[in-house]
Amino acid sequence: MLRSALVVLAIAGSAIVLSAAPHQNPRTDTAIDGTVAVGVACGDRTFVPLAARTKGRWAALIEADERVSLQYFFGVLTPPARRLPRQGWTLYPRGAGAPRPLVLRSRGTDSDPGQCLYTQAFDSNAPPLPGRVACPGCTQLLPQIGGIGVLGPARFESGDDVTAQPDEDSRRVASLIVREVHVAERRLDRETGEASPLRLFTGRKEVRSVVRLLSMIRHRIGDDEWYFFQAQKRHGEWFVFEGKRMYKEWAVVLLHGWVRSSSTGIAALPADASFVDDGLKTSRFYRLTGVLVIDERIVWITEGFGFESQWVELFEAAPARQRPHSVLTVDTGGS
Repeated sequence: MLRSALVVLAIAGSAIVLSAAPHQNPRTDTAIDGTVAVGVACGDRTFVPLAARTKGRWAALIEADERVSLQYFFGVLTPPARRLPRQGWTLYPRGAGAPRPLVLRSRGTDSDPGQCLYTQAFDSNAPPLPGRVACPGCTQLLPQIGGIGVLGPARFESGDDVTAQPDEDSRRVASLIVREVHVAERRLDRETGEASPLRLFTGRKEVRSVVRLLSMIRHRIGDDEWYFFQAQKRHGEWFVFEGKRMYKEWAVVLLHGWVRSSSTGIAALPADASFVDDGLKTSRFYRLTGVLVIDERIVWITEGFGFESQWVELFEAAPARQRPHSVLTVDTGGS
């Protein structure tokens, strides 16, 4: 079970650097050089900038700082983050609600962390959003994220949650995902050989398996529909011990990926899959926050959750028919 605790931030892909802060118009205090920045508005009205894209390259806007007490917050804003324009942002509220102007205000270097990511943050005019939400695939309740803030020539789209398969299109995709789970499981079994947990219950007739779709978000790009999904397959059996009915779980396969649906049919792109270990120490659960549209590029923004770790990961695809690939991971805390 994930629990709140503070650890040092580590930025994956640290070779990517932001060469310069976005130039600002002194009259409007907004970016004018094509830089795109993105961050999250927490339910307590704080705002955490996460990443910026300048000249085609992404860079993190928060970083580890060993001088910061581990009992205070995970990380601090980078110098380019502190120089970000305070105006010119657009807030895209989570769920219903029209985009609205977002204005940032400095809190000082010794400010309290943002509520939802526990990193150094700005104050903002974002509306408050109390309460907590469930983490997909785990038992932790997470603080609310009120929306996504975007600066520069890009727009944000949240997509449609179709996990419940409300229409025929989503049901066809869900059936394809089930087949993809079986394919991924066979691939994992071959790759791990004798270490595969599937070998442990070979021949046990009482073992049953079930595939569960944890999440599925649909996003339309032109004439195509893209689905980001996370699913798992569990193998287990019921037995009686000392008069009590008990359950033993033998193996769990966890995977996430994309399905593309177009006029020519539907196709699952190769998914990332793994066996879930005891204690969930190597498991990676994802929740799709939404999609950034930058010219012809599509950037999928995901929240990741693992053992004593949380992060935001960006997946980019260009042109849209390519499989999205990870371009930046920003660690945002421990658990």
